[in-house]
Amino acid sequence: MDDISHLTIETSCWYTAIMERYQLSAEKKRTLLVAAEAFDRAKDCREQVAASGLMVFDRYSQSKVHPAVDAEKSAKSLYLAAMKSLDLDNVPEPVTKGPASKYLA
Repeated sequence: MDDISHLTIETSCWYTAIMERYQLSAEKKRTLLVAAEAFDRAKDCREQVAASGLMVFDRYSQSKVHPAVDAEKSAKSLYLAAMKSLDLDNVPEPVTKGPASKYLA
């Protein structure tokens, strides 16, 4: 099994639930891991923007969009592309709050 220790608890549960439900090839397992990592990255970026605000100041005191906004967009796109390539039926995205029992009910 892949090392998923770097994933959040919720995303780890999501990954494990999918691995238990589906028999995936090695390539698809890697794609699922990439999707999980991208989901966590997007969540991290969203939290950074929530904490610091949408706009930040550069070294010249000019207001600009927080760099995490673009990183979140890229991570979301990667997550969606990875999930589309997996072509799994009825797989919800990871739940960021609440019980893990919601996975693949």
